[in-house]
Amino acid sequence: MRIAINTLAVTSERGGILTYLVELMGSLARIDADDDFLLVVGGLNRRLFEPLAGQGRVQLEEVWFPHDWRSLRVLQEQAAIPKIVSRWGADVLLCPVGAASLRSACPQVVVMHDALWQVVLDHLPFVRRQYLQWIVPRSLRKANRVITVSRTACCHLVERGLLDPEKADVVPLGVNRLSMFERPAPEGLFERVGSGYYLFVGDLYTYKGVHRIFDAMALLQRNFGLDRDLVVVGRDPWGHRSHLEARVRELGMENRVHFLGGVDHGCLGWIYERAFCLIHPSEVEANPMPVLEAMSCGTPVVASNRTAMPEVTGDAGIIVGIESVGEMIWALRRLEEPSVRARFMELGRARAAQFTWDDVAARTLRILRHAAGVAPAQPARTVARRVGAET
Repeated sequence: MRIAINTLAVTSERGGILTYLVELMGSLARIDADDDFLLVVGGLNRRLFEPLAGQGRVQLEEVWFPHDWRSLRVLQEQAAIPKIVSRWGADVLLCPVGAASLRSACPQVVVMHDALWQVVLDHLPFVRRQYLQWIVPRSLRKANRVITVSRTACCHLVERGLLDPEKADVVPLGVNRLSMFERPAPEGLFERVGSGYYLFVGDLYTYKGVHRIFDAMALLQRNFGLDRDLVVVGRDPWGHRSHLEARVRELGMENRVHFLGGVDHGCLGWIYERAFCLIHPSEVEANPMPVLEAMSCGTPVVASNRTAMPEVTGDAGIIVGIESVGEMIWALRRLEEPSVRARFMELGRARAAQFTWDDVAARTLRILRHAAGVAPAQPARTVARRVGAET
């Protein structure tokens, strides 16, 4: 079978999506010796995928895409990619960032990482909001199969009439602990922040709730004498960091909160490993990759009770409400007990071990074959029927 993959939306600035595609392709190249893969790349991201070329039966084809211009990317996805997959004779096209090639006659599998996008539309810039409102419903109708990264995300789309449950598949993300230790720790970081700090990992969108951690820290210091530092890892795509820094100054915690910006995925493991715990108080998550990454490194997790967070965390972390900081304070105080922290470290490692990229690749390959008409329907449709029943 010949499998084409649209990578144009995947850049070094799209950390989670890049990790997904690199890990998925690495596993596919390892477990699948029968199929050919064509990655459609641009000048902006070719270097990210060149290490994959030659692995197994993977090749690259470049289209003109020198800058991260959404309008140019959309043009290439809708005009160039249909021609490429037709000329190459692709049996199926994988679209890993939620946008199908609407004019292509090739069977397509669309992966929805941001399946909860409707929940946060008001937070998005106008142009991006308009684009999503245009492309997502059309892509979900066009796709032969749709992969969501959590059952929560799948049900969200089904309940809103955007996704036919009969063509829905849930494939949770994997985690690769070793890939987070491929590069040295950021130089001088631990001399500055030490260890035993609270940790947040994620882009600084408003709905991620980083400000809630500041409020909890202030109360923990004032009422219980706990004064751990906080390390914040994440890009600032919408300029929200200045507001967060202003809040830190209001609370007088300039020396306790450390904004690292975006950090290369290959050295994240060192940061997870030295943390006291990961705090993830987000309002909206389709599948919180930092939760899995932290647990794989033996770092306890405190996560919100919203959207897919409880689904991914299970009983391996402490789930808290985020309506007020009281539950977060309670959770952080619980983790100060050595026996409690040790138990969640053990539970987290066991939970993370259930999420492997080889499993993601095997399930994705089965879905791709089903979409191309070369595999039985039953394995891919089992989850869809359960999702439909739940809604």
